[in-house]
Amino acid sequence: MIQRIQSIYLLLAAIISIVLIFVPLPYVISGIAGSAFDEALQFDFGKAKLLHVIESIPMAVTAGVIALVSIINIFLFRNRTLQNNICNLNLLLVLVLMGIGIYWAVSDTTFPDYPFYGTLLPVVAYFFIALAKKNIMHDDWLVKSSDRLR
Repeated sequence: MIQRIQSIYLLLAAIISIVLIFVPLPYVISGIAGSAFDEALQFDFGKAKLLHVIESIPMAVTAGVIALVSIINIFLFRNRTLQNNICNLNLLLVLVLMGIGIYWAVSDTTFPDYPFYGTLLPVVAYFFIALAKKNIMHDDWLVKSSDRLR
């Protein structure tokens, strides 16, 4: 049944992963000194350095694979064990994406001063995949408990 709630969660995770490819992750302010509040008031978008995930090939490929696996996982509703295992794989891929992002942020000589809204998208995708996994496990429990009654 495609109309289950975990299908919606997996679709939202796929949409977020696709959006992640096109939104900027962090930005760095260069040449502005002072407190954080002063820097926020004097922010000039001309001096900002934006990183789009599409510019980083490993991050873009990982985000695309997460979206593809989430969409494929929607249609595996008849085999809940496989669907659960693929959710585990997808959670691992999101962690790899976060690791690549953290590696990029740490290895860059100009560490991001202010995170942009795109930084939280992998966390939101992880949350939706975890919710889908929880509901898949609940469906599996319901089916097994109803089989005991027969």
